Amino acid sequence: LTLDKNLAIQCSIMGDFSCANEKLKSVENNIAQIKSVAKNVSVTRYANWDLSLEHVRGFIFLSEGKFIESERSFRRALKLNQDILNELKDVGGHPLDNEARVIQDDSNSARPFITYRILLLGLSARSYLGQHRLVEAESQAREALLMALKNFGPSSASAGRTLALLASIVSEQGRQPEAVLLANAALKSYQDAGLISSS
Repeated sequence: LTLDKNLAIQCSIMGDFSCANEKLKSVENNIAQIKSVAKNVSVTRYANWDLSLEHVRGFIFLSEGKFIESERSFRRALKLNQDILNELKDVGGHPLDNEARVIQDDSNSARPFITYRILLLGLSARSYLGQHRLVEAESQAREALLMALKNFGPSSASAGRTLALLASIVSEQGRQPEAVLLANAALKSYQDAGLISSS
């Protein structure tokens, strides 16, 4: 399932939409097959399968320039992601803060789904940007940025990526001085995170 999902996204990036849609169909079939035999599966697991499907579908639409369709897919994906976060008891918290300590993995920890939400908000912002709905695009990007800063700090790839996206949206609005400040902040985030050289 993960392999087909990643291949669909890579095919989209390369512009091979026949390949991307073939892999999307494979993801859909795999999820349907898993659901037909799965027993005693948590609500979050079911939601995560549907979330993966909407993410891939939205990414392909976005890559094809079908911005309205991608917006719809990312809206559904964000709803599923929020449903999962609501189910998890440690949302925004640290495992050691819980009164009853539990063993955590990706199935019961909020952290991977917070990271996923930042990604989805950024993709959603791009779908609005493609429709020239710049207010909505900026709103989604700012929400992603606040979440990235709160959970990963300013010296993180998430913060840098979201700042760069916000800079491009603000630039589209003609607010060039602010866009330059945001772009410089993005560069600093990448440098502080060690992702690019500061020289």
